[in-house]
Amino acid sequence: MAEAKEKFGNATVVQEIRLYYDSNSELVVCKYDGQPETYLAFTNTTHRDLNSSLKPSEYPEEKWMLEMIGLLFDLDEATSRSYMREMKAAAQNQTWDVKLQVNESLDFPSVYDYLQKNSASSGSDVTGILIQSSDAEEIFLRNESRLGYIKYFIPTAEVETFDNGNQYKLGLRASGDVKLEIIMPGGSSGETIPEEEYRAVFREMFDNMGLPPEAVDRFEFFYSSSLAW
Repeated sequence: MAEAKEKFGNATVVQEIRLYYDSNSELVVCKYDGQPETYLAFTNTTHRDLNSSLKPSEYPEEKWMLEMIGLLFDLDEATSRSYMREMKAAAQNQTWDVKLQVNESLDFPSVYDYLQKNSASSGSDVTGILIQSSDAEEIFLRNESRLGYIKYFIPTAEVETFDNGNQYKLGLRASGDVKLEIIMPGGSSGETIPEEEYRAVFREMFDNMGLPPEAVDRFEFFYSSSLAW
């Protein structure tokens, strides 16, 4: 987790991990927002009938399943096999895919080490920023196919103020990234705000948050319709 926190910030939380057997099937570990439970799931996209259970032939080979379940939770083969059997039994009462609640802790360092060592390349991309949170993802590739996928939750703080009818937003993510945004009122298309005026507003916002006001001078702004950021 240390490397992920170095990339995305100390408050980073793992939300989802996907380990791919092939282009159609994957083993998934996920935690839902605000919920302590951990779920282990398996999906095969070649299973087209949403109203029927997975067939035995639609699962990966047992060796791979046992290795990946053991890797995810640091389990011995016997315990991994027990979870695999539970999944297949639970699948008979579920449709399309199978999901099983597990009382295990994710062994993230081992999973991350496995993905790094077995992938030819990896990439990270911030996929979205909400008012209070954002998501980031890492995709690990091997032979141009997906080997693994990790989705992170990164807390974000945002403050806003108004000046002369314009809305100023300052977003600060746990990773250290900062986003500055100005939203001008409707009907102001084509109008501009003097540079020193909007920089002065942001300097005051930085100062109020305990950030160095002079850092605002390092940001470049551009206008897009009624939006400057």
